[in-house]
Amino acid sequence: MGVRVGACVLLLLAAGCGSGGGGRAPPAPPAGPIEIVSNHVGTLICLKVLSAAEAGAEIERTALSADGTLAAVGDASGNVSLFESDTGALRTRVTLPEPGDRFDATPSEGFANGNGRRVTGVVFLPATAEFLAVNGYGTLATYGVAGGPPSAVSELPTAVSRIAVNAAGTRLAVGSDLGGIAEFALPGLAPVRTYRAADGLAPVRLLRYGPGDATLLSALADFIPPGEPGSPPVGPPLDGGLTRWDTGTGAALLSPGTLDGSVSAFEENSLGMLIVGREDGRGVFLDRDTGAEAVTGLSLHGGLGPLLAGGQAHAVTCGFFGLALLRLPDRLPVVHAELPAGESPFTPRSLSSLGADDRFCVGRQDGTAAVYEYIPRVSPLPIGVSLRDEVLGAAFGATLRLTAELIGHADRVEEIAVSRDGNLLLSRDRSGKLIAWDRSSEVVILLRQPGAAGLGATAVATSLGTCPSSQRLTFGPDGTTALATTSAGTVLRIAMPAGTVTTTITVMNGATPINVHLAIDTAPDTMLVASTLGGVFRANAAGVVQQVIAADKATGAGEESPVLVSTLRHAPQAGAVLFAPDRYVLDLGDTQAATLLDPATLVAQATINQEYERAQFAFLANGAGMLLAGAEGYHRLRLLDNALNLLRERIDGPTHGTTTVGGGLLLGLRGPHVQLIRDQGGQLELSGVMPHGLGGSALGIIGSPVSGRAWVRSGTGQILEIGVETP
Repeated sequence: MGVRVGACVLLLLAAGCGSGGGGRAPPAPPAGPIEIVSNHVGTLICLKVLSAAEAGAEIERTALSADGTLAAVGDASGNVSLFESDTGALRTRVTLPEPGDRFDATPSEGFANGNGRRVTGVVFLPATAEFLAVNGYGTLATYGVAGGPPSAVSELPTAVSRIAVNAAGTRLAVGSDLGGIAEFALPGLAPVRTYRAADGLAPVRLLRYGPGDATLLSALADFIPPGEPGSPPVGPPLDGGLTRWDTGTGAALLSPGTLDGSVSAFEENSLGMLIVGREDGRGVFLDRDTGAEAVTGLSLHGGLGPLLAGGQAHAVTCGFFGLALLRLPDRLPVVHAELPAGESPFTPRSLSSLGADDRFCVGRQDGTAAVYEYIPRVSPLPIGVSLRDEVLGAAFGATLRLTAELIGHADRVEEIAVSRDGNLLLSRDRSGKLIAWDRSSEVVILLRQPGAAGLGATAVATSLGTCPSSQRLTFGPDGTTALATTSAGTVLRIAMPAGTVTTTITVMNGATPINVHLAIDTAPDTMLVASTLGGVFRANAAGVVQQVIAADKATGAGEESPVLVSTLRHAPQAGAVLFAPDRYVLDLGDTQAATLLDPATLVAQATINQEYERAQFAFLANGAGMLLAGAEGYHRLRLLDNALNLLRERIDGPTHGTTTVGGGLLLGLRGPHVQLIRDQGGQLELSGVMPHGLGGSALGIIGSPVSGRAWVRSGTGQILEIGVETP
């Protein structure tokens, strides 16, 4: 199935981000500025920036009506503003009354300097055209959405830090500044039950009803119980204090205890998960019944305090630099938006829950709030190349351009292989979709589509196995063939650019089959293979092992997991092959060592301790050495000669790998930015950072020194092509 690209691809993309043949169309753009972040998965629209607070007053709480058309925004001065989400028109603005001398005698710590007037809760009543607002003093007022004075004002019997209303609109849960949690009937505020007695140790920080109103979630603020002046604390710290309550009996169903960080937000969804945000910048996804971690934790903003608010299909994380919308349950970041330089950062505590239409409201520190809506794509994703011509920046006499976007994946891109001349690419995403790209003829071939038979090369589609996440892809030296491993441990030889499987190879060491993890052609009749048991072998084209470079490791009871080879790569001109471990056991002598092999004998010539898991190598185009970049999150950059001797290093380099792009230059990936690297005058020089357009979803980079191009893969399915133009 060949696809020749052109303007039609761009038209398909534009249509897909709108109604998409059955999805809801985006609202008409309101007057004034509008921010749009769009990719092939969907579109995130900033409907309106709302001027909600008095000058200098931060946004404290936000809420959206059930249909998403109204946004209520409460600030630190006790004001609540009601806006129309689509137009930004102000419906009404009210100021909560203060309770006189009610708290004058023993003010809570939270009320210092008059903080009791701040809005601590605002919620819409689902069955009426009204909303509730409360301040820290416990003054609760009911207002109509049409405006006017409050229809009711009550004094709750406690200082209030949070409120929540159930979906039926019949119960009001109140969290106190002293740690108590109580429930009242609506209307009338008749007491129903007490979930937690006020102990004065820590305020209730978060409060929310679960699906079907069957549960109530609560979390306390961090607090270290004090002792006498100058003495140690009298008890352990309360770390998060997350609890899931049964609303029928008032019993605590789950209290997972410490979560290694203060809980900043949470949600229980119908997928059986507790989505928990922490102030240290991580998200935790727990099984709602057992408290066990359901999926691996998440970090998008480098510990700067994101907040998670979950819908049934999506969650939002918001921090000081931007926000991202994640797909559940796999946490795929479908859209990521960064705040432009100079804009006021978000206030994480003011992020509202996602509504049924994936709208949410988030406050900012400058007293404004913004309403966002996510519009998912429902039409089929087109496959092709969207040609671009955008200058990203310039340095060292070279210009970086965004030259193309490779469109076809809708899931995390796990693997990209590039031919030496940069004209042919193979890409695989987490779902198992495999695509071949011919950048010289602009033809794209869909080789494998999970769940769909008969697409592209049928032989590939039927022989890739059932575990696509383990598949590895490599090109041979001449670019006419590629190798792909399968879940069955075999190797597929694929003719390129046709994308047809010519041979299925079972690698045999004598009578013993080798379960292949990674393979690469090193000569017309020779390939190098790495096994799932940590072995490395030289085999002929038929799969017969000719040489054991490293034997398979034992996997019996009590044995450590074997080291897996993550990289088998040709070095330009020098022709050497490098391999490095993907994960390791605590054996510094072997498990973190990268080894350089003689291209003729495949005997180890030199080794180096790369220090970090998943460190990445880039070879200098002149064959004089290689660059070793630290693994994700590590900034160390080291220049090595061909004997792996250290020549020089820096500790402020890229965090997500480097690649060779020719002209004496390398290109590094540093989170949401790229930067050029060169070895000049006896030192490694780094350019300034340049945004590549993928935000925090970028995962890795691979390039071609012959073509001067590099490709950045992402967690959202996007692949961006960056060209480096040199004089």
